Amino acid sequence: MSKTSIFRTLLLATTFVTLGVATAQAQGSDTSKVCTGQTTLPKGPDAPNGVTYSYAWFDAQNANASAGTTQQITIAGSVLTNTTGAPKQFIYKLVVSQSGANVAVCPSDTFYKVILVYPALNNTLTSNYSVICPGNGTNLVLTSPTTSGATQTPTLLGAYGTVKYAWSGSGIPASTTTTGIANNTYTVPSASLPVASATPYTYTAAVSYVETLAGTTAVLAGCAHSATTNVTISNAPSISNSSVTTTYQ
Repeated sequence: MSKTSIFRTLLLATTFVTLGVATAQAQGSDTSKVCTGQTTLPKGPDAPNGVTYSYAWFDAQNANASAGTTQQITIAGSVLTNTTGAPKQFIYKLVVSQSGANVAVCPSDTFYKVILVYPALNNTLTSNYSVICPGNGTNLVLTSPTTSGATQTPTLLGAYGTVKYAWSGSGIPASTTTTGIANNTYTVPSASLPVASATPYTYTAAVSYVETLAGTTAVLAGCAHSATTNVTISNAPSISNSSVTTTYQ
């Protein structure tokens, strides 16, 4: 890359850092959603036959410091970390210059690689009863409090998406889910409870992100979490004339 081309590339990168995401969308961008700690490898375009591309990546988080000069760069998972309650945005910029026989050297527009880093989810699971009788009108209520990052409540607004809970266990229909951080409870009706058993039944709540941001590449499986709780199903006491005794004094 010539000195003139390098200067122009740096000037473009410096200028675009103040323009924000709206400009990024206007200039051209791509968004990936990843879980905290996920190593990510953005890759620039291939050069057409007869043309050589040079690549200049910039780290918008660090005053547009150089992030690499190869077609593909590696952003370590240790860099893409998020311990907050909401997705955190990282922006990397790419400018490509072309050269070759009878090809004028000229840089491209700035391309914005946006990486939304989601915090890891964590949940627990409790029930309103540890021992319950089936069919007597008392329902089993499962509750799964959920945190993200460093014990914050997940904050997912607008296009960032939300969370969903996948519930499983005896008496719960297959593929049962609820959506939304506030919808973290599930009720197993008394009539749906399984038969009594000395062995406790295990119930599970698995929490994960629901994607609503169009045009993204999702690598969010690492953020999911699940929790279990055990519930004993016991028959109600049975009384008969043979089980009741009378004594006299």
